[in-house]
Amino acid sequence: MNRRYLLWCAGILPVALAIGVSHWGTAPVLPVNTVVSAQVDKTTTDKNRPSGPPLRSPPVVRTESDPLAEARDILTGDPEDSAGRIVALVDDLTRAGKFLVARSIADLLPVAPRTELYRTIFLRWGQQQPGEAVAQLGTVADPDLHRQALRSLADGWNRRDPGALTAYAINLAPGDDRDYALGQALDNWSLQDPAALGTWLNSLPAGPDFDAGVALMIAKTDGANRTPEQALLWVENIGDQSLRSAVLTRVLQEWQVQDPSAVRSYLAHADWLDETQRQKLQALIFTAPPYGAGSTR
Repeated sequence: MNRRYLLWCAGILPVALAIGVSHWGTAPVLPVNTVVSAQVDKTTTDKNRPSGPPLRSPPVVRTESDPLAEARDILTGDPEDSAGRIVALVDDLTRAGKFLVARSIADLLPVAPRTELYRTIFLRWGQQQPGEAVAQLGTVADPDLHRQALRSLADGWNRRDPGALTAYAINLAPGDDRDYALGQALDNWSLQDPAALGTWLNSLPAGPDFDAGVALMIAKTDGANRTPEQALLWVENIGDQSLRSAVLTRVLQEWQVQDPSAVRSYLAHADWLDETQRQKLQALIFTAPPYGAGSTR
């Protein structure tokens, strides 16, 4: 320590102590030699410390919040307030892709409010992770909840991949749920990629699924993405006679607007039509208003 530094300390210390007294009360005035001694002791202590990086406090371990525990805590509060908070919590979890946790929270509720949450959960689950959603669907025991979950899953999956949904739905047990899922998928697929749908239909055996798929594909397409001749090849393979007649009428009415002579030629040479069917179709097509024409007032 040099003499100038000691003089500086002697001059500044009384000022600092005076400031401290004004804030924290009376403080004893230390003599200069005490300050010097403290400074020397600190220097000596520093020399005796081991070298290396300074010691640090252990890191604070932060754990993620437990949404299930949070949900249970919410449900102990005011029912009117808790309902909205649970919906918001499930909404946040499904947007983050945490569907299993979201479903666990929904399962804390009675069946009626749980149904609404299942609608949100399985809709987004089917859209983002359809395979996992299908696996979880098998664990839904309540029939009404299962129906809601399946249909919501189908709605979400259909937005992402109607072809994959079709392949899944075709293997479901016959019933309303299968009809819903398959109908949704075929309807969307026929709009998005009718060529791919046609390829898939060709892989099916003859039967109601093939017939319904063909009818949907033709209803959703027109001359812009398939020719009348192509459509008629599909129509002739429909097994259900009533459905085949309805789809054939649609195709011929559409074709008649563009080329009536071609329609007459087809009706005259279609050997799969009997005479009664032929005459009925001729009367219906050529006496009815043109296909797509609307009435005017």
